[in-house]
Amino acid sequence: MLSYIVAFVARPARTARPQLNESLLALPGPNDSSIACPPDAYAVHIYSRNRCEDLFQPSTITHNGGSAHRDAAVRDSHVAMIPRTDPVRCVERRARAFQGWREELWIERLRTQKYTPGGHYSHHYD
Repeated sequence: MLSYIVAFVARPARTARPQLNESLLALPGPNDSSIACPPDAYAVHIYSRNRCEDLFQPSTITHNGGSAHRDAAVRDSHVAMIPRTDPVRCVERRARAFQGWREELWIERLRTQKYTPGGHYSHHYD
């Protein structure tokens, strides 16, 4: 005789979506027509798909400037800081130049995010 054990796991309740100021969003207007943009001059180069696999850690969030903490009800994913190799430093420099920022201005380190099946994020502030 075969017997089965079935377990149902409840997902954490997600946080409510905060009210957004839509005037700050780049949303199409009711009378906007389509535009023809010039092609981008950028090329995509994939150097490695598993460069950070052993660096992933559970993602954290912050609220109201508080300390970072894990809250799977808000974000259920993993994050890895990308090692600052020469190609990564070139991407950082291009990001600064694209935004018109001076070389001496700091930017955040690049990181990569990974979601497994069932992973999610709700609106939050980092």
